[in-house]
Amino acid sequence: MSLTAIRRESHIQKAILQYLRLRNILCFRFNTGAVSVPVRGGKKARFVRYGVVGAADIICWPFPNIGDTWWLEVKRPGAKQSPAQFAFEKLVTGHAHRYAKVSSLQEVIDLFR
Repeated sequence: MSLTAIRRESHIQKAILQYLRLRNILCFRFNTGAVSVPVRGGKKARFVRYGVVGAADIICWPFPNIGDTWWLEVKRPGAKQSPAQFAFEKLVTGHAHRYAKVSSLQEVIDLFR
């Protein structure tokens, strides 16, 4: 399978994380979402959100001697950022972090050469 043939966002994320770890780059999948939590006594379940709305999928430090923090928003080819993701990009770049929207492992390889 070619580096650009992966189409599901989760598969692209997995390939990127594997590559970064193989290069010994400190990286984490930054999860966001919500879950329904059961409550004792037959009460209505609680809905709990976690993470930051619009946060990028991966955070990493590819150049540890420089100290840059990189946020990678992984999208299928042709997909666009949501308004919340765009706002998150502006937030982190406003604090001197780096941000990239990537659609393939090859883009990440090229980015961190």
